[in-house]
Amino acid sequence: MKGRLDAMALKSKGLSSFLVGTGGLFKPALILFLVGILLWPQYYFGAEAQSLPTEEVQENSNEVVEIPDENLEQAILDKLDEEEGYQITVSDLEGMTGILWANNMGIYYIKGLEHAVNLHYLYLQENYIDTSEGSESMQIIESLEDEGVDVTYFGQKCASIDPTEVDYFIDDPPADVSTEIDWNETEELLDVTGEGIEEDDWDLDGDTLSICTDFIENFEAGTELEFDLIFDAGPAIKFRVNVLDTTYAQIYPTETEFDLYDPADVQTTITWNDANKVEKVTGEDLEEGDWWVDNSTLSISADFLQGFEKGDALEFTISFDKGGDAALEVNIIDTEPHHAIIDPTETLFTLYDPADVQTTITWNDASEVEEVTGEGIEEADWAVEEVDEETATLIIEADFFEDFDIGDKLKFDISFDVGENAVLEVDIVEKAIIDPAEAIYDLYYKEDVKTTINWNIASKVEEVTGEGIGKADWWVEDSTLTISAGFLQTFAEGEELVFTIKFDEGADATLKIEVIDTTPGGPGSGDVTGDGKVGIQDTLAVLNYVVGSTDFTEEQKLAADVNEDEKVDVLDAVIILRYVVGLVDSLPV
Repeated sequence: MKGRLDAMALKSKGLSSFLVGTGGLFKPALILFLVGILLWPQYYFGAEAQSLPTEEVQENSNEVVEIPDENLEQAILDKLDEEEGYQITVSDLEGMTGILWANNMGIYYIKGLEHAVNLHYLYLQENYIDTSEGSESMQIIESLEDEGVDVTYFGQKCASIDPTEVDYFIDDPPADVSTEIDWNETEELLDVTGEGIEEDDWDLDGDTLSICTDFIENFEAGTELEFDLIFDAGPAIKFRVNVLDTTYAQIYPTETEFDLYDPADVQTTITWNDANKVEKVTGEDLEEGDWWVDNSTLSISADFLQGFEKGDALEFTISFDKGGDAALEVNIIDTEPHHAIIDPTETLFTLYDPADVQTTITWNDASEVEEVTGEGIEEADWAVEEVDEETATLIIEADFFEDFDIGDKLKFDISFDVGENAVLEVDIVEKAIIDPAEAIYDLYYKEDVKTTINWNIASKVEEVTGEGIGKADWWVEDSTLTISAGFLQTFAEGEELVFTIKFDEGADATLKIEVIDTTPGGPGSGDVTGDGKVGIQDTLAVLNYVVGSTDFTEEQKLAADVNEDEKVDVLDAVIILRYVVGLVDSLPV
């Protein structure tokens, strides 16, 4: 409890307990206590009396809370000023206010803290808490923040693996069973234990941990193997292997053709056996909308297959919910000569950023465009530029489209000297835009950077790229795009970051972020300790100086003189404390 200010402890245990808890600094602690009593009684003690609880609430309040982490339990006992062995209840946790210090205590789990909804500040820095998205600890932190608790924590420090569970099929064993390790702040895998495994039964190659097939094949189908991965820091991680014996799903045919001249969906029949559904079909840039399953028939879209050329041999992998994969080969053929084709056949014209509309012509048996008709287009509005002997580019000039409105859908017939016409469809749209398009990130304030999206034709952000940004570093809520402060704080002052925002429809947008640093520390800043922030420790430091318990450097004296009266006294401590709780907007005053 040394060095911790806890106003609730003052209320419940009396002034003497508080003075002991602050390491015996009688004079500064007493001054700080009296200032707190005068200025913020409602902040610590509450302004309204609570109604008497019902019997059911009283019963729930007296329920003992399971706190599996011993170090977290000790931090709570310190806060409650209780001895080891005391059974912590829901009422105890709900009654905690002020600050709970639990930083650098070797804590792995924070289960139980979900009841501490009346805390003002919770400090969890320098622990081994898993704060990855969706983890139990992160859910607890988010629930506390929703209740108004200011939670400070650092990211996950212990290792993690992906996947945490795999299936091993006896009738088609893989070379090895493996998982990828994300080391975080761990450095070494010390051992793998469980189910009779020995050192020769597993191997670590870089970030890949493998359990040898020769070891796993000794177990019978239905066995669930559980291994503990022990690292040099953090808790052991569970890795599970399910040993299975299954009859694979099969397809017929396994090889078929797609005719570019007479296109039709490619189909194959599934014999399910132990499988129940197709999880995914992969290969050759195939996307989820390009295939579907109807009863026992798997279809691959003709629209997708038309993007390939005669002679292409496409290989697709069909993954089922049970058993191994099946392979389907599709050969692209063309049974006779055919007319010219264009690609794309559908495109957009963006009024916000106008540019010529273009499509590529593959001539095949044709050799020239005779006419382009539709939507009032004239000969002067389009042109054909040769690319090579087989292809050319059809261009419709941007000036032609500017007379149309957003939402118009235009259709053009392209007539060739040989064969059928091609049809080009153009939608008149407005691309998504962002405001602001330029922002700053302050290394001192560490706030997320936000920009508002005007969607226009777009409906979602597909991707944000640039400057090493990952999927977890950005998110969209309603019409607000947020770039994480945790990601941005890895950059240095003066860097100018450029991010490309890709939408599902229309052109990309660009967001520029300049990294600045307004960290206080100059005259009258209040940052006496020089840790880059103004907090309760700066108030205590000034009080210790006033009563003669510590000395200040000239720089500290300048930083402490927040009212700029050329002296450091109790009034400076009061002003700094008022700034910490939000009653003063800026320093110096």
